[in-house]
Amino acid sequence: MSATIQENYKLVLFLLENGVDHSKKDNRGHDIIRYMQTEFNTTSNYKQPYSKKYMWFWRCIDFLEKRGATFTIPQDAIRPAVLDTTPPDIFAEAQIQQPDTPAKPRTRVSDTETVSMHEVSLTYPVPFWLQGADATTGNTHSRMRQKAGFLAYDYVPKGQDFDRWQSSLGISTLYAPGNTWPQFSKAVQQGYASACGKNAQIDVVQDAADHRVLHLRCGEGEQQEGYLYLGVLKSTFVTVYQGWRNASPADAERYRTAALQGIERIRLEPGMNVTPMP
Repeated sequence: MSATIQENYKLVLFLLENGVDHSKKDNRGHDIIRYMQTEFNTTSNYKQPYSKKYMWFWRCIDFLEKRGATFTIPQDAIRPAVLDTTPPDIFAEAQIQQPDTPAKPRTRVSDTETVSMHEVSLTYPVPFWLQGADATTGNTHSRMRQKAGFLAYDYVPKGQDFDRWQSSLGISTLYAPGNTWPQFSKAVQQGYASACGKNAQIDVVQDAADHRVLHLRCGEGEQQEGYLYLGVLKSTFVTVYQGWRNASPADAERYRTAALQGIERIRLEPGMNVTPMP
């Protein structure tokens, strides 16, 4: 529900249209419908047509209403007579061209996205298959996974599925008070080595007090390779994984370069205050 709390309604709509279960409840017992109703009480986005968030907010409301949700809408609400239909492409950059001004070549995909997850405001790279001036925006399928203390977003190219992907980006946070950074880092590395088996190769690329970057390879069979960023802020542990399978040597080299460049853009900043459940 962090995208709702952050008022990132464009991301909320993107996730809803990509199949996120809007009836699923978090560890407080609240679903996304409850959070969207709260937005009427805590923000003014529902009555500010000039706000960039206004149309995305009402498109989320419309999406949920068409699936049986009901909302108590304030009397001063300004509901749009017609809803915009622009796809919620969260990776596309706005391109504004002045009249009679020749178009200038520019990257069509932004370098990063930012999302609030537990105690962290996480800035992470867009998928490596969307990077570069020739990238095609919108070529991504996503899902959200959530359980008590854990939140994750997974991305794969359209046409691939989450179990048998060829390219993947995954970000996650684990809110785990009482656990230490060395414990978390060790557990993640052991988990990967166990899943990969005897062919696991793990090389440390960066090692600092609050983050670590690993180059992961899973030898024969799947021929899986990728880079895993591990980080910590307060009691929230972060992972950002960029991986690919069965890539040609030329593609693998290109993916490595893009993934390492993406890692340099990762930022962990203070996010929400998390109150442990009794």
